[in-house]
Amino acid sequence: MDRMLGNRKFLAGQYKEAIPFLENAVGKHPEDGLAIKKLILSYLATKQLPRALPYFFDLLQADNPLIAKSCHEDYPDFEREIFLMLNSEIKARLNETEQNLAAGMLATFFDCQLAHSFFQRAYNLDPENESTKKIISLLNLKTKYNLK
Repeated sequence: MDRMLGNRKFLAGQYKEAIPFLENAVGKHPEDGLAIKKLILSYLATKQLPRALPYFFDLLQADNPLIAKSCHEDYPDFEREIFLMLNSEIKARLNETEQNLAAGMLATFFDCQLAHSFFQRAYNLDPENESTKKIISLLNLKTKYNLK
């Protein structure tokens, strides 16, 4: 029930309202990559980057098909639409390093080259940021692109 209600709220753009349902769904079904992805996106849409990061790390560490391993995969326009909408909202709410981290997290679901460029910018802005370093390390294990 939580998964269904969370999905409805998410699709309606009611990200704040979707979070409790998605958290419950993920708690009951931690293997549900789609619910985790929607939870991450909902956190980002509600300027809760720190809450999104652990779930994002888990997706990167898992052998999860939601993460674009190839830059030549085709993903639905819905993914790009969410990216454009959320990315413009995020820019007004986070500092520049966080903006690039959040944009990279969004892009990871559909375009690994774009994601890498955002993570590289975040790293260049703050090379000591532990989240950025962990993401880059995990992505380097999954993809052919090496970021430093």
